[in-house]
Amino acid sequence: IEQKVSYSDYNGAEIVSRINQTPTTVTIEAEKINLDGITRVNSALWVGEPFDYSGDKAINFRSAASINSPAGSDSLIIDCMGEIFLRSGLGIRFDLPGGGRTTTIDFSTAYRIIWGDNAPTYCQNADMLDGYHASAFSFSGHVHSDYEYVKPSSGQAIRLGIYTTGQRLNLYLGGSLIGYIPYTPA
Repeated sequence: IEQKVSYSDYNGAEIVSRINQTPTTVTIEAEKINLDGITRVNSALWVGEPFDYSGDKAINFRSAASINSPAGSDSLIIDCMGEIFLRSGLGIRFDLPGGGRTTTIDFSTAYRIIWGDNAPTYCQNADMLDGYHASAFSFSGHVHSDYEYVKPSSGQAIRLGIYTTGQRLNLYLGGSLIGYIPYTPA
């Protein structure tokens, strides 16, 4: 193909684009390449030269663009050895095709989640609080016979109790007093 591509047009002006071909590779060099219509890539699309980590690379979309994993595909993987950033001026949503609110976001494999000032206000079925299982706390809201508001379940070591003589709320861990809050009776 290289011999068939002229480097100048009919008026003698140089053409900047070149198409070169070997038995295994087709190289298109141009300032701008327009691919009109559906463009298919067999297995991988690389942006930038292999092992070229200098400068940002980008794939830019127009409005209402999408990256789809079509029907019959079981997953879409975004793989990155660094950080993945999601930036949006209006928000980020997790929806099922056709709508609905049954999408699950699984953080179970995360080493750590940093919420900053945006901690969830509702955690459905939260089971642990600062390393303590939910069974360590009383859900009844009543005072037990020994004036404790929080009773540990069997094998748990946290207690919260009222010390009426000293007028304070005591916090015990492993049977030892670790702190208290003084109070004035109403």
